[in-house]
Amino acid sequence: MKKTTFLKKIILSLFLVMGFTGLNAQTTLAPGDLMIVNVNADDNDNFDFVPLVDLSVGTVISFTDCAWTGTALNTNEGTKTYTAAAAVAKGTVISFDGTVSETNGWTSSGSYALAASGDNLLAYQGASSAPTFIYGIGWAISSPWITTGTVANSNSYIPTGLSEAAKTIVSLGTSDNYQYDVTKGKTGTKSELLTLIANAANWVGNDATAYSAVVGLFTVNADVIPTTPTITVTEVSIPEMVTYAGENIVETINVSGINLTENIAMELSGTDAALFELNTVEVSQTDGTAASMEVSITYKPTAPGSHTATLTLSSADATDVVRTLTGTSTWKPLAVPVATDASASNASGFTANWDAVTDATEYQLDVVTKSLTPTADLFISEYAEGSSNNKYIEIYNGTGSSVDLSTYVVKQSNNGTGWPTDINASTYLPLTGTLASGDVYVLANSSADPIILALADVSIAYSSSVQGGTVLGFNGNDAVGLFKNDVLIDLFGDPAITTSFDVAGVAGASEEHTMVRKAVVSSGNTDWALSAGTDEASSEWAVSAQNTWIFLGAHDYAGLVATPITGSPFTVTETTKALTSLDAGTTYYYTVTAKNTTKGLTSAVSNEIPALTGTTSLVNPTIDLTVVAINGSIKFSALAGETVEVYNAIGQKLISKTTVDGINTIPVAARGVILVKVGTKISKVIM
Repeated sequence: MKKTTFLKKIILSLFLVMGFTGLNAQTTLAPGDLMIVNVNADDNDNFDFVPLVDLSVGTVISFTDCAWTGTALNTNEGTKTYTAAAAVAKGTVISFDGTVSETNGWTSSGSYALAASGDNLLAYQGASSAPTFIYGIGWAISSPWITTGTVANSNSYIPTGLSEAAKTIVSLGTSDNYQYDVTKGKTGTKSELLTLIANAANWVGNDATAYSAVVGLFTVNADVIPTTPTITVTEVSIPEMVTYAGENIVETINVSGINLTENIAMELSGTDAALFELNTVEVSQTDGTAASMEVSITYKPTAPGSHTATLTLSSADATDVVRTLTGTSTWKPLAVPVATDASASNASGFTANWDAVTDATEYQLDVVTKSLTPTADLFISEYAEGSSNNKYIEIYNGTGSSVDLSTYVVKQSNNGTGWPTDINASTYLPLTGTLASGDVYVLANSSADPIILALADVSIAYSSSVQGGTVLGFNGNDAVGLFKNDVLIDLFGDPAITTSFDVAGVAGASEEHTMVRKAVVSSGNTDWALSAGTDEASSEWAVSAQNTWIFLGAHDYAGLVATPITGSPFTVTETTKALTSLDAGTTYYYTVTAKNTTKGLTSAVSNEIPALTGTTSLVNPTIDLTVVAINGSIKFSALAGETVEVYNAIGQKLISKTTVDGINTIPVAARGVILVKVGTKISKVIM
């Protein structure tokens, strides 16, 4: 009797153990055994998922916004973990509502927070150090799935075991919030439902408000295993292939088959079939099965146009699979020519030169002189409040003369507090140096992008304890003013306003935009309301998107008028053109455009080259003069008694003096390109 009681206790203990570790063991999920149908970066960062298989009580699934590096999960974000309190039928919508209480089986770890600017949400089982991924969804400004580089909020490597072809990862657009549009279908096999969810066109998105939880069950039908020969092409449609005529582009498809009695044959047909090529015409089968094989389709157009072909996959007794191939081609644009220094300068002409452009049949040479309607003084020509520290101010000199900057100061009104009066303040920045006519002076944050810093005259490290240290730390609500002899001569923004400034009718344009002064503006303006305007037409500024830097480094001023010389533009088939009958002692400017008349192509315009003709006293001048610029001076070797003349980029003579024997050092109060003529020799140097 005691023995029987003891056995009963053992059996009861076994049942208890089985109840917790056997009968209630969690469901082990495979990639694609669930899908995410709702994700919101606004409000509470809530999301919904749907299991596509039944879940047993105790099943644990983790969801993280940490990116996958290719070998591990990042640890800078967080995880929401779901534990099934009871058995869950496949097709049930399970919601994480994002509330602090986190009820209904949800627990939290780390700093989970979905980023509106782009993020990923990955589902996995197991430890975070060795996860088994089940599903992934991503939205970002660029691709949420990368193959090289460093992961961030907006991108992740494709998690191990997941696949775009298998519909276990999804790429959405650039909105803050997304929800699957249930009108597109809630019934199908697991693979059919995954295909519906993987199509970004079946989702709705917005940047304003988070979506509520998806309502109603999904119906998950059992997969039907065909017994007849079946060909499968994973890609429902093949993207249009776009390339230049004479070049190739490749798309791939994944082909497989079951219950086959013959290999799968592939054939191209149609008017433009010759412009498409397959890397193989057959997919082999073994014992009726053709394992998934990647097939490459190459589009190789020989001329511009739109082209189509039909790809047919067939095998005995199997239904043919047909896919349409489309391609579009254009001629490859001509490269932008590079104009080089003029040669053979004399009193009546010079030779313009440029580098050859591949595929060009001729060149257009434009030669002009320039006249300047001077501006009254310097003014702010560009203001940029870019991402992070990509901030700069550009100042333009259109006065017709070089300007000593020592009498100018840039001040910042920090958060509407007004212009500083303390000359040692971090919002008070004296300028130094000399600014040549037609040139710009660029002040940039020292942590700005290298593209900006390469064009900057001064880079300023942010510091609240150094004179001028915060002037380039503006955030869209900090007005900046240009002062001369402590008198305001121009400004951007209202020094009394604490919020970002409207410009050209664009609300808050001073934040995360680039502003460029219009070419018709010829002077500074201390009336911000008039300067900003109320719409595009009335504003002195053109508003561009954040991180637009293509205008930096030069300013387009309508008062600088270019006049073509007689015969310009010239049509030239070589890469050089001798110009004659020009005026002595005059600066000319030339640019080059490449053309292919057969293909109807025209390139963008080249860089501009200044060329100075000599005076009438020059006889067979040469350009073998070596001039270097060091610390605001030019240095060159000459004989005593020669005449040296220095000209700025618009042809104005800056210096005329007599040389000494040996090395001559001459200070030049100009910046940018200058021309130096010593006797009959001419050279160009950049100050």
